[in-house]
Amino acid sequence: SKLCTKINNKPIVAMSAMFAAAKTNSIDFSSFDTSNVYIMSLMFAYATNLKSVNLSNFNTGSLQEFGNTFLGCSNLTDVNLDNFDWRNSNSVGAVFIGADKLKTLSMRNWKIKPSFTNFLYRLWSVSDSSIETIDVTNWDLGETDSLFGFFGGHGRATSLKNIIGLNTWNTSNINNMGELFSFNSNLTSLDLSSWDLSKVNNTTIMFKGCGKVTTAYARTPADANKFNSSSQKPTTMNFVVK
Repeated sequence: SKLCTKINNKPIVAMSAMFAAAKTNSIDFSSFDTSNVYIMSLMFAYATNLKSVNLSNFNTGSLQEFGNTFLGCSNLTDVNLDNFDWRNSNSVGAVFIGADKLKTLSMRNWKIKPSFTNFLYRLWSVSDSSIETIDVTNWDLGETDSLFGFFGGHGRATSLKNIIGLNTWNTSNINNMGELFSFNSNLTSLDLSSWDLSKVNNTTIMFKGCGKVTTAYARTPADANKFNSSSQKPTTMNFVVK
């Protein structure tokens, strides 16, 4: 239940594959100090008995690599990644490949770097991704002006049904929303009535493939028109002012 933070008076900086192929079904991370750790890739790879992981207390200010972290975790059903700071990260792809039982994912209070599409691309576009509900409450978007492709399936239909917390986002500095929700073919509702679109100049194929969303909500008539004019938006989807 405890992780030493130094060996021979040197800080631990790598946790790559630390619990790979572990036989346990749960791990208590409440006392871990990860403030110096820069790599967590393959950390739980093929830990096939693991069912629940809560990393919400991790200090990820130094984190750079998070790729394949839950690769092959075939019995994983609950993951909490609240409070992650991704501003120094450069490799965070293919995080949940093979975690077929994972349906919900908590990602509250994230800090986002200016370009942050690789993680989310890998999260939704791989064919074996099963995640249906995500919580993105209180994301800090202060260092980015683009949401391009954040939740997009990039040509493949996603399993995503519910996105919780979009109403808490401050989008006043965002100019690019292209492909933001594209290919989320299982979404049934979309309430963007709290979003400020004053700087948005790109909504290209923002809603392509979202065929199950019928009524959606915007903040103003002008915003509704901007969303409704998005190219390749399903004809069944119509934005109105809430």
